[in-house]
Amino acid sequence: MSETTSFAIPTVPTGSRVVLVVSRGPQPTAPAAYLSVPDVVGHPQGSALSHLQSAGFNARIFNDYSRSYAKGRVMAQLPSGGTTGGSGSEIVLLVSNGPAASSSSAVQLPDVVGMNEAEAVAAIHSANLTPQTAGDYSATVPAGVVMAQVPSRATLTTVTEHRVSRTPWLMAALLTVAILALLAFFFLGRARQVTVPDVVGQTQAEAVAELQDAGLEAVVGPAENPGDAAAGTVADQSPRAGERVPRGSDVTLAVVAAAEQTLIRVPNVRGLSQAEAVESMEALGLRTSTSTRQDEDAEPGTVIAQDPTQGARVAAGTTVALVIAEAVTSSSVDVPNVAGITRTDAESTIEGLGLRVLIVENPNSEVAAGVVISQLPAPGESAAAGATVALIVSSGPPEDATTVAVPDVVGEELPDAQETLAEAGLKSQPLVTDGTAENSNDVLAQSPEGDTAVSPGSTIVLLYAR
Repeated sequence: MSETTSFAIPTVPTGSRVVLVVSRGPQPTAPAAYLSVPDVVGHPQGSALSHLQSAGFNARIFNDYSRSYAKGRVMAQLPSGGTTGGSGSEIVLLVSNGPAASSSSAVQLPDVVGMNEAEAVAAIHSANLTPQTAGDYSATVPAGVVMAQVPSRATLTTVTEHRVSRTPWLMAALLTVAILALLAFFFLGRARQVTVPDVVGQTQAEAVAELQDAGLEAVVGPAENPGDAAAGTVADQSPRAGERVPRGSDVTLAVVAAAEQTLIRVPNVRGLSQAEAVESMEALGLRTSTSTRQDEDAEPGTVIAQDPTQGARVAAGTTVALVIAEAVTSSSVDVPNVAGITRTDAESTIEGLGLRVLIVENPNSEVAAGVVISQLPAPGESAAAGATVALIVSSGPPEDATTVAVPDVVGEELPDAQETLAEAGLKSQPLVTDGTAENSNDVLAQSPEGDTAVSPGSTIVLLYAR
């Protein structure tokens, strides 16, 4: 695979996770303090969590395969280190699962920042990638719009997972640079040291500004023993004032939080009635907003999702969004059987019911070119209006008679299922479905089914839960 350059759109392995941070709109109440976000990229997951919690933040973990980072190491974070975030806010971490068991084809990474959530998720799906979403407040980005994504084209341009083999002259150049860097460190390092200023007693903003003027970086955390220090001021610092440290070093500030902004742990209200959930939140000093979603597996009027999720620590007055189950209405339709008819007729039948069509072509020696071999969802299953039905259409007889047996991947997580198919020499096409009680990313059905004999390189459609 060729090295990614600034002149080409970066690529990622098929099925890779792409985390989308979606705006919730303005935060209802101001946080207790605005803190500096630690840079934890490259840290072990446990160390990263500890560092973020010590700095006054929560974390949300997502995982994906990586050749560049060892298993358990943080590959990327949002917001990035050095930026400012409200105390108790959530930092998104993408953590490595280590290298995949086998390589897979590469696809171009879409840039979906600025799209609304539905458009962004569709774009990621269309690229054969796996979208996952997280929410965050923003005073400038409208609710429902993607504010950031990880990985992004910028991060992949800077650090690519699939690099070209290093030639001997390049290794020699890198070794030379390393030696020069070491010499510069030993001979020039002492000249780049600065004196740590005394910022105890200053407000957080004043202290951070003075440290930056001195060539140092501020790392802000909560004060465990504030004593008589006023809220919002620095109660302690490390290193101490007067110490000599290298320019660019971190100085940890212990800032006193306002007592009335004690963070509240969000309870789990999934399964409760709307009234019970609202009462539980209000009893803790939290507000609620509600929306509805059709769900045939949940009792109407009960909570099926919440954001922030259970265990998140938020300021008093924060609004928790509740999704309330709604009975499935007649807008759902039964998927018709279109196997054995032409692609054109099948598309017309499916679209006439208010459904969308996804076409996958596979060679087949028994079905004429342009005729539907199979479909997903299966005939007779219920689908919401606007849902997508995948049609596997014959492209005609294969070039040779070689076949492979399709692995049965139903029940596996989508990335694992795609890896299993890739090892068998097959491609995969993910197709998302909503309104299920299954775990997110679990494969619910596949077409062709397991043990079916197909030509090498055929595409298997995977229906998975959002």
